[in-house]
Amino acid sequence: MFGKWTWGSREPMHVLDPTVPGAMDDPMRQIELMRKATGCRYWKMDFLACLMYILEQGCFADSNLIAGMEVYRTAVEALRRAAGTDYVYFCSNYGFGDFGVGDTTTTAADIGNPCFSTPRADDNMIYGLA
Repeated sequence: MFGKWTWGSREPMHVLDPTVPGAMDDPMRQIELMRKATGCRYWKMDFLACLMYILEQGCFADSNLIAGMEVYRTAVEALRRAAGTDYVYFCSNYGFGDFGVGDTTTTAADIGNPCFSTPRADDNMIYGLA
């Protein structure tokens, strides 16, 4: 799946389709591996709202799920299962879609991105990555 980034020069964005059987296996395994390697018990799940924003182009493998909310919940519930009883913080996500899944969520911008105040700014130039 693909879409456009939501700020700056709106670069292409690629999204994993959580409705494809086995698609969430690797992200879930990454949580388990990082927990074993680092002892981490706090997970920040960031920028998952893109599953809500690609509806114009989106065509999910499981057409029985409603594109948007049900697809989004499929993904966040899988990540929650992988995290188990660890603390899960959803950030830059679709707030109403997280209710009952995570331990907390951000309901406001948390990064102070300068691209919000600079029209057509290129993130790479602003952050010195170009």
